[in-house]
Amino acid sequence: MNKPMRPADIAVAVLIAVIWGLTFVAMKVGLNVLPPLLFSGLRFLLASLPLVFLVGRPDVGWRWILAIGLTLGACMVAFQFLGIHTGLPAGLTSLVLQSQVAFTAVFALAFFRDVPTPRRLGGLVVCFAGLVLIGRQYAADNAMLLGFVLVLMAGAAWAAGNILIKRSGSSRQLQLIVWMSLVPPLPLFLLSWMFEGEQRIGQALGAMGMTEAVALIYLVMATLVGFGLWARLIARHGPAAVAPFSLLVPIFGFGSSALMLGESVSVATAMASVVIVLGLYFMVVPRPERLVGAPVPKLSQAHDRRRSVVRFLLWALAAVAAWGAAAPAPLLAQQYDPSILLNAECRQEAVSGCLCTSTVESALPLEEMAFLVRLYARSNDRWLTRS
Repeated sequence: MNKPMRPADIAVAVLIAVIWGLTFVAMKVGLNVLPPLLFSGLRFLLASLPLVFLVGRPDVGWRWILAIGLTLGACMVAFQFLGIHTGLPAGLTSLVLQSQVAFTAVFALAFFRDVPTPRRLGGLVVCFAGLVLIGRQYAADNAMLLGFVLVLMAGAAWAAGNILIKRSGSSRQLQLIVWMSLVPPLPLFLLSWMFEGEQRIGQALGAMGMTEAVALIYLVMATLVGFGLWARLIARHGPAAVAPFSLLVPIFGFGSSALMLGESVSVATAMASVVIVLGLYFMVVPRPERLVGAPVPKLSQAHDRRRSVVRFLLWALAAVAAWGAAAPAPLLAQQYDPSILLNAECRQEAVSGCLCTSTVESALPLEEMAFLVRLYARSNDRWLTRS
């Protein structure tokens, strides 16, 4: 039976999100010189050697080590690096990769009969409304189809790795991650030799400098520390409870990409990040249950008003995020000539400016505003009736 998450476990999950958010900057820096498959193989080779001789063996068989190594190691990281290499921005990659939350919930339902509660399901909807809102800002130009599909496949592989870690029943997570890292290098190096070529591999290794070496070392540490702590949390609390914390990764991914790589972050992105954190709160913080037979406390009118205001703000945030995600693409053409998007020098500035004004400054249509008010009033009446 899964244990409830304590504040210390929640803090560890947030720390993992910070570590993983910074990895996308390291990936982008390293891929400027190293080809993606070679880079992925080097990451796991250094993560496994020489630690494999210093730590003991995991308490699972080779079939679990091979399965986790191929899914959580080779497939997830290779697809992720290839997606960034095709041109997908580092911040957007951190966003698309969170599709693993949906895959994990589906896999957990299929293998563990872990049915999400209405509160968790509602939080998941709010989180994905914020994620889609962020993704829509880049869909006009940067989110290329190939890179998007590759990173989406990485999210599915990550989710499969979550389920395999849980089913393996391992209690020695660090040893599992170190021994799992022995699996990806061989297939990744073989694929690199087949598709990237000996000449390109030799040139990349010769051109590798201190910056690329630091990026590689950070990725190795993120693999050991991040996945080791992640596997420990999953083994203790289950994948459905732990996976939603990865929704914090895009926030740190966008922030670090903006500070270190100069990728722009609009006001709409910041607002959508707030929506994601709000949804995450409802997914991981359980609703307090009343004791059977305990008297229902009578709320004051001031408390009623405060609760009503909070509920209205929650509905408003969710509606704004959903509307922004479904906003028609022709909004871009209302303020900018599409031909300027072909100019690489002004593409980012044009898209960022257009999306900021069209998403943040535009008002909701009257029909959607009226629907929001009716929906809020109806839900508020039901809540007052229950209280």
